[in-house]
Amino acid sequence: MPSLAWRNAAIRSRFSFSAFLDYRAASLCATYTRAGLELLAAVDEAHETLSGPATRRILQREYRDYGKPEYERLAAISISHLYNLRQSPRYREHI
Repeated sequence: MPSLAWRNAAIRSRFSFSAFLDYRAASLCATYTRAGLELLAAVDEAHETLSGPATRRILQREYRDYGKPEYERLAAISISHLYNLRQSPRYREHI
């Protein structure tokens, strides 16, 4: 959620708060592409869908320790967003 100061400034400037939320939702969708979802599905399949924290740690190690650039975006994913992606129809196509 944006800060109270940002929200008040948006209201004063007649900027729609819902436009901010739409922008934020669109940017999250763009961050995790189809290739990223396929990669997440492959990791989950290889490790039999571990818990969110364990999966996140695997993704971080793949990027940081093994230097695999395809894991860059997924290495920064939050655990809650990881669970949200697992519920998405695109992810379920690959499981």
